[in-house]
Amino acid sequence: MKIKILYILILPFILIFISCATVRVSPWQISSSGYSDYIPQRVYDFEEALANLQNLQSDLWINGYKPTDIYVDKFSFKAKLKWTNIKQMTDYVPTHGGFFIGWNYISTDSTTKQTSYLTIQNEDTVVLPFKDVTNMMLSSNDLCLNLNTGKTLYFHLSNENFVQRMADSVYSMLLFHNIKLPPIIGFSYDQIGEEKLSYLNIKSYKNYTDIKSNSVYVNSVLANSPAKLAGLCENDIILEINGEKISDIHQFSNVIDKALNDYLKDNNKIIKIKVFHFEENSDRTINWEERLIKIKPAIIQ
Repeated sequence: MKIKILYILILPFILIFISCATVRVSPWQISSSGYSDYIPQRVYDFEEALANLQNLQSDLWINGYKPTDIYVDKFSFKAKLKWTNIKQMTDYVPTHGGFFIGWNYISTDSTTKQTSYLTIQNEDTVVLPFKDVTNMMLSSNDLCLNLNTGKTLYFHLSNENFVQRMADSVYSMLLFHNIKLPPIIGFSYDQIGEEKLSYLNIKSYKNYTDIKSNSVYVNSVLANSPAKLAGLCENDIILEINGEKISDIHQFSNVIDKALNDYLKDNNKIIKIKVFHFEENSDRTINWEERLIKIKPAIIQ
């Protein structure tokens, strides 16, 4: 009897431990941009993933609109959107008139403002081809999917659990097609722009005159990510990747994608990023140095 009671008391803790052990949470904090790299928590079989995506309709918004219909097959996710725009139109209608005072004609011409409203019905279909997905980012309410066509799709959901479920379902569909997501480095990037370039007074650095407004800098770095652990910092200007000079954001994207795909084939490779690192002192002077950052990406399992 004692053994049976003890078993009943311990069983809930065993079940809690097992359930906790199956959940994998991202070890990296969300970046300053509000997004974190995707880390799978669960892999679904094909039918489960299909059902999860099909049943998102009540919890999903795309471009600010709720889908009226969702269709999912093994190749793509399609959401039909319908919305109404009301266009205000203003017309000025002339009114002619006048009167005589003696031999003088006094005109009373005027215009009357008339406002009308036109209702416009709109339709669109958002298509997510699974084979085109190259990267996934998550926030508490949004799933961001980058496609190899250069397009980015944003899905807004009611809570972070639905975000993770949709991401896991999309990832499961990728695995069904034997598609692997690229390894994760853990930083976001953007082009410098004229304002930051002017602030740095880059012309005063004789060896760095190639840095232009369309050069690439590190926008944010995820805490505990491979990039952070390797020493990459926010605002670092990217000069080279694996010895190849970086001139603009489009070239950077192509070069870093190639480096990550190469890493998938050979996990012993290290991605080497040469950066122009700078820090502002309290007296507003700038200390700078050139750094070579060696990053070993993390592979999504």
